[in-house]
Amino acid sequence: MFERLHRRKKHLVLSGPHTQPLFMMDKAGFLDRLGKENVCANIGLALDRARQILGLPPRRRAIRC
Repeated sequence: MFERLHRRKKHLVLSGPHTQPLFMMDKAGFLDRLGKENVCANIGLALDRARQILGLPPRRRAIRC
């Protein structure tokens, strides 16, 4: 899937991958090809990364009580 997206000049951003698959992706060299900046700890950070890739301004943060 990554190769197909890459050929089409699309991006892949991972959100919250589990430790063991993340370890295997790193060991296989996949994270170097993907770019470690495209592996995000949670969906909020993944959305921030997607906005950055698209050249959009950062999302507004919700105010918490």
